[in-house]
Amino acid sequence: MTKKQFLVDLERDGYVVVPGVIPQSACDGFQEAALSWLEAFPYGFKRDDKSTWTAQNLPDNTMQLAMKTSFGKSGHVWGTDDLISSFDCINITLPINAETGRTDIEPTGKWPHIDQNPRRADRFELYQGIANLAPNGPNDGGLCLLKGSHRLIEKHLATIGGFRPDQDGGENENSYRLIDEDYEWFKAQGCEEVKVCAGPGDLIYEVLAKKLQVFKDRKLTTHWPNMNVLPEEYLSVPKRPDGSDDPANRLRPVHEPDETPQVLRLVGVRA
Repeated sequence: MTKKQFLVDLERDGYVVVPGVIPQSACDGFQEAALSWLEAFPYGFKRDDKSTWTAQNLPDNTMQLAMKTSFGKSGHVWGTDDLISSFDCINITLPINAETGRTDIEPTGKWPHIDQNPRRADRFELYQGIANLAPNGPNDGGLCLLKGSHRLIEKHLATIGGFRPDQDGGENENSYRLIDEDYEWFKAQGCEEVKVCAGPGDLIYEVLAKKLQVFKDRKLTTHWPNMNVLPEEYLSVPKRPDGSDDPANRLRPVHEPDETPQVLRLVGVRA
């Protein structure tokens, strides 16, 4: 059977954008729901009033990117429908500039990294996916990567004599930070720096009992479906800018998801 072109691109480049996976009407609905969700908090955020685009008017979030208050795969890739998925987070990013966006914060800088334990660099473990719901162009914040670098991780670590402990997330973690020297090494190997651009509806690929409980609690997991499921803030309470507990924190989402058989299988439920 001929391999689908998006799989060829994914294996070669380490990423791929699959266009039009989600209908435009659904994307519009998700965008409206996200902004309405922000406006439902008692802090005064209004989508049409830029003066309210501040930390004081928004719920708790991480790195000015992903809201962590309760909000919440492809068989072609793995060759099976018997899959599990993570339930990570939603990214609602407002522009940051004096003309059209926020002025209370500075743009977040880059943090080059790989989301895999360097001790297991000899194997492939995970695809990450992003369901893109709004236009994301070259001047927007978003995902940047070094094209084809996934094929060079082992070579890089061998070149520097193994992973550097001070850049390592830990023996039982799946994170390894890259310093400027590493970044330049990959570029010298021909890895092109790419800002991934995608339209609405495009799909970007890049312990089960406990995981099921996380889903039932409507909390978030990390973006790993099979390990390190719980982020450090799983049991934490969202904070306001002054560090106090957020009184608007909710334990259930505004709209409960439909627990269809397909959704529960992705969570990890097996009959």
